Amino acid sequence: MYFKIKTNHEISPDIIDLIIKAEKQIDIISPYLDLWNHLQSSLEAAAKRDVIINVVFRAEMKDKYKDITKWLMDIGAHVYMVDKLHTKVYCSERTVIITSMNLYDYSAKNSEEFALTSPEDELIEQTQKYIAELRSRAIPLDTKKVGRVFDSVGKKETEASTSISRSAASSTKSSSAKANATSETKVARTPKVSARGEAGAFCVRCGEDLKFNMEKPLCYNCYKSWSKYKNPAFVEKFCHGCGKAHKSSLEKPLCMPCWKDRGRPTA
Repeated sequence: MYFKIKTNHEISPDIIDLIIKAEKQIDIISPYLDLWNHLQSSLEAAAKRDVIINVVFRAEMKDKYKDITKWLMDIGAHVYMVDKLHTKVYCSERTVIITSMNLYDYSAKNSEEFALTSPEDELIEQTQKYIAELRSRAIPLDTKKVGRVFDSVGKKETEASTSISRSAASSTKSSSAKANATSETKVARTPKVSARGEAGAFCVRCGEDLKFNMEKPLCYNCYKSWSKYKNPAFVEKFCHGCGKAHKSSLEKPLCMPCWKDRGRPTA
């Protein structure tokens, strides 16, 4: 297995290089965050290239990092919190950096740090599996954008509170249970709008945010896993359109309501 050992001030340039060269996805796992200028400009450039950016940090730092996480979400990054997070990993489809260093400028300049950097596909794939599992237990900050939240145990979903759902609940309070259920279903199935202003969707396997594309209903990580067997009829977990639990597949990525709303060919 090929890898390089980096220490101290050598690590942050490798992280910047990983971000600059990423074409599909960047995963940043760091308990503590401090976005210096060069790092911010590199992340902004990646977002403009339509690279998916996922950032996971320590939940205990939520209040302290309000400005940082707001900036990340403003550029289109997906930001998650994990209790007692200690992992420090930076990963793209081309490179993985496993290190002792937080994404913190002070650490790069003042602390004794160590990193293993590798372009090996096997190590990248194993790391991406760990990151996907970690995100499945994480709490997303951008619930208004996503339209739902994950609990910290698994992939159970609860509808995020929005002004639309509150309005629907108020207007249908005196209606029958059937009418209420219908109204809530319509609210839940309103397509989300991503930070880039495009109608969004979800990976049918892990529930990650995606652009709506009937031909590509899997995120990059899940597609790599699927491509080992390439079974288009394999039963997946979520609807590509609304993100609800559904026995979908690459052949049939949408539940029936979403198929009627978004998938049925127009005349």
